Amino acid sequence: MIKNKRVLLVVESARAYGRGIIEGVSRYIQECGRWTIHYEEQGILTTVPRWLKEWKGDGIICRTGLSPLGFHLRKLNVPIVELLGDGQCFVSEVQSDALIAGSMAADHFIERGLRHFAYYSYGNTWWGQARGDSFAAALSRKGFECFTLHSRSGEKAEAFPEWKLLYEKPLLRWLLKLPKPVGIWCAADTIAQRVHTVAMKSGLVIPDEIALLGIDNDEHLCNVLTPALSSIDPNSVVVGYNAAKLLDTKMSSGNSKEHSKQKLLPSNLPIKIVPQCLVMRQSTDVIAADDPKIVAIARYIREHALNGLLVAEVAREFRLSKRTLERHYKKLFGKTVDQEITLLRIEQAKFLLRTTTMPVADVGEQTGFDRSYFIKAFHRIVGVSPNVYRNANRVGVLGKENIISKTQTH
Repeated sequence: MIKNKRVLLVVESARAYGRGIIEGVSRYIQECGRWTIHYEEQGILTTVPRWLKEWKGDGIICRTGLSPLGFHLRKLNVPIVELLGDGQCFVSEVQSDALIAGSMAADHFIERGLRHFAYYSYGNTWWGQARGDSFAAALSRKGFECFTLHSRSGEKAEAFPEWKLLYEKPLLRWLLKLPKPVGIWCAADTIAQRVHTVAMKSGLVIPDEIALLGIDNDEHLCNVLTPALSSIDPNSVVVGYNAAKLLDTKMSSGNSKEHSKQKLLPSNLPIKIVPQCLVMRQSTDVIAADDPKIVAIARYIREHALNGLLVAEVAREFRLSKRTLERHYKKLFGKTVDQEITLLRIEQAKFLLRTTTMPVADVGEQTGFDRSYFIKAFHRIVGVSPNVYRNANRVGVLGKENIISKTQTH
């Protein structure tokens, strides 16, 4: 009789990212694992609990970073998958891809017509720095500058920092000095919440003056704010699933942590998971343009793109020639009206492929495509067929991260 493997799961449940990891681990166990989970609700910064000294098991999945608990777990002679790390001495072995998240944030702001950009974080975190660097690099590739503010009360590294009142005044001064309108990406939804509060206190208008974007897609937090916060979903469920799969590989390789490490090539780690999507809410629902007619055109396209809209219909609606319309639109947004309509349809198609079991042909029809053209257009823009995209974005696909990466960079 095969015994269940005993696995310790130490991941915080107070944040959306941690809850997603727990869900991903749960799905892996349901599909693939004969595991008995020992789970207790633990915060990232928790100390070593008494029960841990007597725990006997086969593997650990944790998000403990620099905490005393994290150091204690890494001393145990069992395979371990760390999902926070410190960015230097030990890595987060499975993580949401910061480079792609930065590109998604930059593209989203540019598509809104914004030409000023900023990044905000507080505390000294490796992941906050990585996200900021990726955002600045993505903007630089497109010829834009990024204004950055990292509020810190010291240089000591932190796993997940707490907001301090001393950060508020420097943040306020920084927000007031930024050129407007500006798109600001924050290192987490909880950090964006602080910018949201300070901006509203100061009389700055979201999204007209500040288009504000977070990451983690904590739906409760994002939707309780007014205006509601746009956010990138980092795909933490898939992070959790692949962390469980990685631990299974380690446990199957041998009984000790050191032996399991030897079976894994260094190039395999960290495993990068592509963020799932950017969820736009009111905080970035802005079109930054001086010409009110262009703003009206852009909104019209967004409202009608899924209904079989044609460029000629847009031109007729606004009494412009197709050539004039395309020239003005491309000058501001960097793409033609036809390209905009197609991309809006593709994004909706991707959403339906990820979140429903709707047949591919019906997805195309629902998003305004001719049935015979949908698959060809999707493959041309995304880089893979709709079926490949759907399968690659389901939980449980380890080893297809490169495929998914290609689909998210267009």
